[in-house]
Amino acid sequence: MVSLMTARFAYGADMIEIIDSVPEDHSQTARHLEEHIQDLRYEPSVVQIPLTRRRVETAPDLYAQLSQVASTAVEKNLWPLLHIEAHGDKDGLQLAKGDVVKWADLQPYFLALNKATRNHLFIMMAACKGFHGIKAMLDPADHAASLRLLGGPAEETPAGRLEDAMKGFYSSLLRTGNLDDAISTAQQSEKTFRLYPAEAAFMKGWSKALEQFPAGGKALQEKAEQIITMMRTADLPLPEHPHAKTKQAIRQLDLNIPFQAYRRKFFMLDLFPELEAEISGVKL
Repeated sequence: MVSLMTARFAYGADMIEIIDSVPEDHSQTARHLEEHIQDLRYEPSVVQIPLTRRRVETAPDLYAQLSQVASTAVEKNLWPLLHIEAHGDKDGLQLAKGDVVKWADLQPYFLALNKATRNHLFIMMAACKGFHGIKAMLDPADHAASLRLLGGPAEETPAGRLEDAMKGFYSSLLRTGNLDDAISTAQQSEKTFRLYPAEAAFMKGWSKALEQFPAGGKALQEKAEQIITMMRTADLPLPEHPHAKTKQAIRQLDLNIPFQAYRRKFFMLDLFPELEAEISGVKL
């Protein structure tokens, strides 16, 4: 079960920021969602959480709004759940006026927001095919996480069904505070709706990194040859029986050392040491 953090909304968030870049002549899903969440506030059992919809037309608008959200988060110690409504694909977002913003260009802004929330940024992605694009931003294990939790449909979804799924998600989450229940409710409208945590992204990245540490066979032979060639190029002395000694050294590598180095960098533990308890299950 994905549980809420003590005294805060989902994954630490205590405000909802909707980035609205749906073209004016398309279904205004962001506005519909804003109205839906505002209507929920009349129910006494619903979490009362600040909600802002930010209209974005161009790439400079988007960058400015994301920077403003980060500044507000730092100044007021408020952690945003960032909800993005736009057209998108595996490469990036297409904004209301036609600007195309690549995920790589957004990464620094998401990272700033993630730092502002002490590595608790929660992004809901309501962009066609955008889930996999932003997910790819998380997967490498050799950089700091740009966000902590990603939610949305994992496949291209018609606008009407996506809107229903999002309304179901927020209705359940604001009433119960339970992310598992919220996802189950969303899946009643869109079965591919899911959550993707940074912890899963880290382990996927680590699996890729392990490919650099051959265990045997041809890969081990090639890595040994590569190391010996580098030593010769650098005019370093070679041990007796260099191939056997190099292979033995590779086999005896302590993988916990690079694992911990990746882990500290990815989760920014030097900046936020309190996260150690939250990610204690992420281990070799």
